[in-house]
Amino acid sequence: MATPTPTPSTDGTTTTISKTEEGFTTPRLSFTPPCLSDAQALNRELRTQNEVMRWSRQKRPDKDLSETEDWIRRVLSNTTGPVSSTEKDGFSGSGFRKGCSFSIRELSYLQTQTQISEEDQNQEKNPPNDRIIGVTGISQEDSDITGKRQSELGYMFVPGVWGQGYASEAVRGLMRWWFEVQEDTEEVYAVVAKGNAASLRVMEKCGFVAISEGVDGTGEAIVEFCITRSAV
Repeated sequence: MATPTPTPSTDGTTTTISKTEEGFTTPRLSFTPPCLSDAQALNRELRTQNEVMRWSRQKRPDKDLSETEDWIRRVLSNTTGPVSSTEKDGFSGSGFRKGCSFSIRELSYLQTQTQISEEDQNQEKNPPNDRIIGVTGISQEDSDITGKRQSELGYMFVPGVWGQGYASEAVRGLMRWWFEVQEDTEEVYAVVAKGNAASLRVMEKCGFVAISEGVDGTGEAIVEFCITRSAV
């Protein structure tokens, strides 16, 4: 069993992570790479919600399920994993892609699912609905302010779980996991709209430092944050 690793923060709290075969867990959350079978759950409660998607790079909800499936395919192409000998640009010297994405589920939900009897699980009618409460990841993006190519954090959660501290827990956990996987990466950035007060607070709680302000391609005022390996 993996030894949990604490992640410090500016508000004095810590988040422990335990690595799993596919990803990692924090005290309340499970992180696994997205797959096409996640599409319905993501489309139903997350990627069709205007109050969520307005803060994304896309700036709008997905039009239909197929657009959510296309998004999953795109992030899978940038998933952290072994790099083939023919892949070169944009990858770390340690042999891993500089990108990752995770579907987030509550551990309490997963524990409930394991209690379902094998007989019920094998029934094809009325299968239990998957419950994904968020997504998070890191991708290589060009800064809207400096134009520099950088590792950039992103996350979103379904409105029904806002205010429970899940975003801060997820960001702290992902930063610990990322810096352990990407041994030659020293910084992670995040771009937050100035109007997104909740995410601005998350950045500050998790140890990110505001380094610049500007506007994105749509003219929206943004703040760029950065966290270094030494701060995690």
